Amino acid sequence: MLKNIILKLMLISDLYCNLGTPSWGIAWYINDLLIPEITVVRGRTYTFIVEGGNDPANPAKYHPFYITDSPEGGYGQKTEAQQMEQKVFAGVKYDDGYPYPTAAGRYCEWFRTTVDNPDNYETFKSFFKTLELKCDQGEPGKLVWTVEKDTPDLVYYQVWVINDILTIIMIRTG
Repeated sequence: MLKNIILKLMLISDLYCNLGTPSWGIAWYINDLLIPEITVVRGRTYTFIVEGGNDPANPAKYHPFYITDSPEGGYGQKTEAQQMEQKVFAGVKYDDGYPYPTAAGRYCEWFRTTVDNPDNYETFKSFFKTLELKCDQGEPGKLVWTVEKDTPDLVYYQVWVINDILTIIMIRTG
């Protein structure tokens, strides 16, 4: 059974991740939810469609996606010793011993169409109606992940170049 998970990057200032850690003003918007906790089942395959940017020359528009056991993330900016402290489950390959991200696609961003204070909205849903999605030309990235039997019960979906995007994937046995 293949399940698609659509990821778009949401850039809004003063966002906080789902565990209360201050973020970088960006968050993954996944299948119509902001920074959701994702639950997957061991042995099943999932496809993540990634639209977080694919231009490493433009850091503001470069947010490759990967899955790790690290709540900190930021694999691409770590030293080799720090990288060895993270176990990566998907989204990273190696070329001559050097890691590179495999899940990077065109850049999509939700822009505000109003200038009022987001705190004036009672719900995220009502605030979201004031946003407009804009995507750069190009294709989304894709990450296909089969959850192994020995995957820990808790892993994280992260951004290659940014720490502390703390996003949770719960693993269940089917």
